[in-house]
Amino acid sequence: MSFPAGAKTSAEVWKDPRAKEDFSIRGYHIDAQVTSGTELNATTRVDIDPRLAGQSVLIFDLDSNLRLDSIKNSQGNALSFYQSRENKDRFQSYGNYVAVGLAQPLQLGEPQSLEFRYAGKRAIRKAGNGNYFCETSGWYPERPNSFSARADFDLKFHSPKNAVLVATGEKTSETVDGNTRVTTWKSEIPLAVAGFGYGDYKIANDKAGEVAVDIYANREPDDLMAQVQRFSKPGPFKARSAISHPRPWPRPWVRRWPTRSACFLSISVLILTSISRSPACRSAIITVRVGLA
Repeated sequence: MSFPAGAKTSAEVWKDPRAKEDFSIRGYHIDAQVTSGTELNATTRVDIDPRLAGQSVLIFDLDSNLRLDSIKNSQGNALSFYQSRENKDRFQSYGNYVAVGLAQPLQLGEPQSLEFRYAGKRAIRKAGNGNYFCETSGWYPERPNSFSARADFDLKFHSPKNAVLVATGEKTSETVDGNTRVTTWKSEIPLAVAGFGYGDYKIANDKAGEVAVDIYANREPDDLMAQVQRFSKPGPFKARSAISHPRPWPRPWVRRWPTRSACFLSISVLILTSISRSPACRSAIITVRVGLA
């Protein structure tokens, strides 16, 4: 089987998922405010590079529970858009897409920026007493195949003063303004996705050879682990559950971390991705930095 364009086989086409993209995302600049009521209010600038001329409508993925207020282009002009119906907590999903109508069609060699303003609940979930977690997908506009691409992330968070926030990338600053803690984070290399969590964390630092490890462990177990601890008897199980137990992290376990984190190291130390899928792991968020400690 072959395709008319370039006489490529189906196997050759699937080697590059981005080959059919009409534009690529070069970088994100996100300014977000989060609360202890799981609310998210954000302004996100998306820098895009056209790969195909003539496109007038661009499609993004965005959690439908985050309702768009406006979308503007580089000149500050408001653009028309269509967003999927708000899902709330329904079992049935109506999709998580946003269609943006451009003022002028895309032209090759002419990068553009779009500014999205949106807010809502349910993108952030409470995962235990004083522990708030956001999945790495859906809280900012992204392409459906974002995991096959890479982009730069420049993040700024306004969070409750009494909460510790950890996000993807290297923390570049932290200040306190009244009851608000302001932190900034920047990716050192282009990444596929970005995520964050915040809460009553205890921070531990260690290193294993040339790998530096920062651990943000919740002082209280999350909902799932609280049930396990409530119904389980004291014994070897609790001693082995360091990844979700609120006790201090044992240094020998930290030194063994690289042998248990091959999946993280192989994807350029992307935080809050695979570990986010397991509720039992949300009591501890691990940040791995490759390089000299």
